[in-house]
Amino acid sequence: MVLVAQNLFHQQPYSRNFSLNAHYLVAFRKVRGKQIRYLAHQVYPEESIGLYKAYLHATQRPHD
Repeated sequence: MVLVAQNLFHQQPYSRNFSLNAHYLVAFRKVRGKQIRYLAHQVYPEESIGLYKAYLHATQRPHD
């Protein structure tokens, strides 16, 4: 099953269950929104900047 959501922290009744039971999370580049920072802080409270920097590096547009 694949669930596509635009908001990592959606406030619907089953959203929390979906996120707790997810085995994989694929995050694409999003121009607006800082949800990945909040997610990184939840996953790695002490080292959240490392995950955030990895996300930024992976989602940068390639240079010509």
